[in-house]
Amino acid sequence: MTSQHLVNIFLSMGVALLLSLGIYLGIVVFFVNPYLATSEKLPNIFNFYSAEKGDLSSNVYIIGSSQVREGVNATIIQEIWGRETITSEVYNLGYTGDTPLRRLTELQAMKASHPKIVIIGISYQSFYDNGSIPYDQLLMVADKITLDNASRDLYNADELHWLSLNFFENAYEKRIWVIPAISGLLERADQNSSESLNFKDPFIYTVNETREELFKKLKDYPSEQQIYITFPKEDNRQKEALGYIVRQLQDSGTRVVIVVLPLNPLLEQTINNTDRQDMRAYLNGIDAPWIDFETHYPQQDFIDFVHMNDAGREEFSSDLAKAITPD
Repeated sequence: MTSQHLVNIFLSMGVALLLSLGIYLGIVVFFVNPYLATSEKLPNIFNFYSAEKGDLSSNVYIIGSSQVREGVNATIIQEIWGRETITSEVYNLGYTGDTPLRRLTELQAMKASHPKIVIIGISYQSFYDNGSIPYDQLLMVADKITLDNASRDLYNADELHWLSLNFFENAYEKRIWVIPAISGLLERADQNSSESLNFKDPFIYTVNETREELFKKLKDYPSEQQIYITFPKEDNRQKEALGYIVRQLQDSGTRVVIVVLPLNPLLEQTINNTDRQDMRAYLNGIDAPWIDFETHYPQQDFIDFVHMNDAGREEFSSDLAKAITPD
């Protein structure tokens, strides 16, 4: 084989590699990124903060985990307030598996949108800190996140790694969404009705678990329920993050109200009194009002241990509207 043949082979390989890289980057830029922007809740929460939303000084955000997503109908709250000539726009920004530490990624964007009130829904699981924030939750919005020094100090090395990838590293790691993005394009799903774009009534669970099924969970998988009923005695990142979010929002002129979210009585009755008292004592140490709804609703208002159904959601949303007046 002549040297010219070797040169031609290496050139062909180089062109093929560059072409492959270009095609892959094109898929990320033109398919994956648009897919995330329309189909995933988290990027859309950031887009929501930066979008024009009328009179920003009257907006009310309700944040928290899927307990907020499933338990709050923002339209009901807004309608109840409207009868009292209160014109606030109310938004449900609940996100699956959300914790105060994860929500720190949104803090600067949230502050910049100047809401009048932020209602923070919490429960025992909000303070569970065992490992890192799921890397995909950071990867999909890394380019949108701004952390101040205090927030950055609460993040571990793995979490900071996913937030500091350069363009090519970020594009490479987004390969996990290539197939979903292309599949979504082929299916041409109606993104306008997607839960990811719904900040009023984004609930998605519809099937109630039976009493027997829930009792079986308590009996067969008791350790899996501990996250929902245990409050950590030691200081941890979740506790620090919640306190910091509250202080920062208050310093920016936003009123903050903390809400202890409802639990199914079948689960609530298994909570150790010490854990219950410790969480209330912690909340008493935060300079913000808090309202306790943990034990207010019957078992038939829940789909499972922590998520409310249609009846529970309507009742809780109404009670929340009456308990908080955006004056």
